[in-house]
Amino acid sequence: MRRLLFFLLVSMFLLVRVSLAATPITGCRGIGEPGEYYLTTDMINESFTCFIIFSNDVILDCRGHIIDGNYEGMMNGIEAENRTNITIKNCVLSNWDGAIWFDGVNNSRIVNTTVRYNWGGIVLPYSKYITIENVTAIYNSNFGLSGGFSCGNWVIKNSVFKHNNYAVSVVASNNTLVYNNIFENNTHGLVIVDSSNVTVYNNLFNNTGENVGFIRTIYPNSWNTTKTYGTNIVGGPYIGGNYWGYPNGTGYSDTCTDSDLDGICDSPYTLAANNIDYLPLTKFAPPQPPKKPTDFMKSILGVGILVSFAAFVLSLISSPEISIEGLFKIIGILTAILILILTYGIL
Repeated sequence: MRRLLFFLLVSMFLLVRVSLAATPITGCRGIGEPGEYYLTTDMINESFTCFIIFSNDVILDCRGHIIDGNYEGMMNGIEAENRTNITIKNCVLSNWDGAIWFDGVNNSRIVNTTVRYNWGGIVLPYSKYITIENVTAIYNSNFGLSGGFSCGNWVIKNSVFKHNNYAVSVVASNNTLVYNNIFENNTHGLVIVDSSNVTVYNNLFNNTGENVGFIRTIYPNSWNTTKTYGTNIVGGPYIGGNYWGYPNGTGYSDTCTDSDLDGICDSPYTLAANNIDYLPLTKFAPPQPPKKPTDFMKSILGVGILVSFAAFVLSLISSPEISIEGLFKIIGILTAILILILTYGIL
């Protein structure tokens, strides 16, 4: 009886292990069961939506593989509608109408993923509690990330948005957190449409057009956090607001005054009514220590010191007697020589 019970327990354990194992994927398909799935190969020049997720609690790990479309028709690379707890990670998506399309998706994540050369990168209509982390959105002809309409509670962090028409647009959404991102060389950086309680800090804005745009009603939003010691997005010693630059060097952060050299502009930066960055970042140039002489200069300086000191000592010896004042002079010169030796390694 014990032996039978033992084998039953082992069999159940093995069944659980098998059910929890990740499922390999070799081609475009629908995903209709919870679980973890991973790609084993690239998907190139696909004509139809590659992955449609029909289930909650799905992890799709591309493991660095490419999901590539042919940019014809209203097709998406990865699509999910009215789902929850979806994770997309380690993917590269290109040439789609929408690289990742989450419609009414909640409590989900997109991480370590690149969307490039699409019409739209990541599209999030009617989706809440979405985390975008370590995402690279580049060369998308319309936008890198967009969504909204009665949604919110997004977190967009540690990501890069470059060479898009619109980098990020937040539409009719509340409680969005945007930090530690780079917005660079987009036609438009961050666009806020009828949205409130958007918190934006420690981002680099350096775009060819507007860094931030507001459309329709402008609600209060926050553009900095409390001044905190730590390396900021441009290498300065404090985290506070954002860096406001332009490629031609005429942005507010490019030209502001920083009299106390803390890497934060002396004056706030006003974007619109009730939208002020009170701690805008600027370029930080730490004080440079005095340059130490080169080995050649050390040698020249050392010889000069020795010759001067020898001449001075000879002049004292040739005098009839050495005065107290002369002794103090000798002590002073010896002290100066010792300081030079300790500071610059001379002699």
